[in-house]
Amino acid sequence: FDRVACVSTLEHVGCDNTVYGGPIEDDPGSVGRAAQELWRVCGDRLFVTVPFRMIAHREAGWRSFTPDTLRMDLLIHWPGADVAYYVRTAAGWSGPWGYPEPDDPTQVRAHKVSQIACVLVTR
Repeated sequence: FDRVACVSTLEHVGCDNTVYGGPIEDDPGSVGRAAQELWRVCGDRLFVTVPFRMIAHREAGWRSFTPDTLRMDLLIHWPGADVAYYVRTAAGWSGPWGYPEPDDPTQVRAHKVSQIACVLVTR
């Protein structure tokens, strides 16, 4: 494929996906394998979005990425990737930003997803 888009998917890889009709998994390392496979089939550009928090959050069918898991699970496989962050505020979504914001406790409690990391990788 010339271009691959993976929107709001990788946060489910390796989790208990029975709520979505999938299997029960507990394999966080499978995210890295999925990242490698996306890059393998991509000819030109890869675009990925994942939920992001400064502090880890995990539920039965998904998890948020943190600075460490974003780097170790995804970016390690995609040298030269560009990352932009979008942040949920009281006024709505803002961004893109070149850096993540501290978690806003009022937004984290009110919404499961308070930030989005958007990753663009180009060959």
